[in-house]
Amino acid sequence: MYEGDLERPESLREALTGVERLYLFPVPQTAAEVVALAAESGTRRIVDLSGAGADDATFEDGYHVVERAVEASGLEWTHIRPGLLAARTLGWADLVRAERTVREPYPASGYPLVHEADVAEVAVAALLTDEHLGAAYTITGPATHRSPRS
Repeated sequence: MYEGDLERPESLREALTGVERLYLFPVPQTAAEVVALAAESGTRRIVDLSGAGADDATFEDGYHVVERAVEASGLEWTHIRPGLLAARTLGWADLVRAERTVREPYPASGYPLVHEADVAEVAVAALLTDEHLGAAYTITGPATHRSPRS
């Protein structure tokens, strides 16, 4: 088994050998170098984890940096752009157990959380089939439901 660190791209060289398809976690500072190493190692396709905000061309963030590096590589690509991940709510567990309540700013705004397993399912489809090449998918959860007090 090989190990590597996305913040130290050279450490990935051995791990990338023989990798044809890569799921890339976003590390904007080294994205271009990691993508170049992947291409040099023979990778043909990259599916990157991005974020829902990346579909807003007026807002520049680290996801844009990663997406541009992937697109500029000349490799096959797909961007997976989840909204807020359900794991974010794990921080509420103690409060829910103790008080059966959640305190968040702007509770009436609501946002459909997406489960990580759903993001993984889309990523796997993008890695294994050719139907998603050159696509960017913004993934959110089901519609929010507000209580009558909202």
